[in-house]
Amino acid sequence: MLFLKILYKLYVKTLRIYTLGYKPEHSIYLFWHNKMFPLLRVLKGKKGKVLISPSRDGKIASYIVKSYGFDVIESSYRKDRFKGALEILRSYKEGLSIGIIPDGPLGPRYKIKPELFNLLKKLNANLTLIGVGYKNHLEFNSWDRFQLPLPFSKVFVMFFNCNINNFENIQELEKKLNELNKWAEEISKFI
Repeated sequence: MLFLKILYKLYVKTLRIYTLGYKPEHSIYLFWHNKMFPLLRVLKGKKGKVLISPSRDGKIASYIVKSYGFDVIESSYRKDRFKGALEILRSYKEGLSIGIIPDGPLGPRYKIKPELFNLLKKLNANLTLIGVGYKNHLEFNSWDRFQLPLPFSKVFVMFFNCNINNFENIQELEKKLNELNKWAEEISKFI
């Protein structure tokens, strides 16, 4: 795992990352699974936790996430989601930010789980939606169509701050997150 951590840190250092928007100290950060690659570098220095599956891949991700100073909430949508929900509630009420991939770990792609939406409503959560676009990238043939920026590629990351109550339903939130990613993708073509 040490090799993967070093490889990741070296790889993301080659990226030329441009950001737009404010990254608040107390928010729930939402981003799609296929866009997560550069975000540890972008959010480095924030205090918070990241929700990660306890799977084998999740263990590797947790190791890398912790090396950037974040704590991890291990929870599986299929097994112990209530434990994860309680940890999210407790951490958010303590003033910590939380990173959540709403379509992870297995999809469906670009779909937010109803339980997460209900939890965000219960928290009256402040959200930071993240859109990511790459000038040059590979797209894998996986469930999420994972995108990997090529080394030395330009990356554009947008932050949009709002409250969960700006959205009446899951579809509105999904639409906004998708729009943000489309804008980031378009802007990345011109940077």
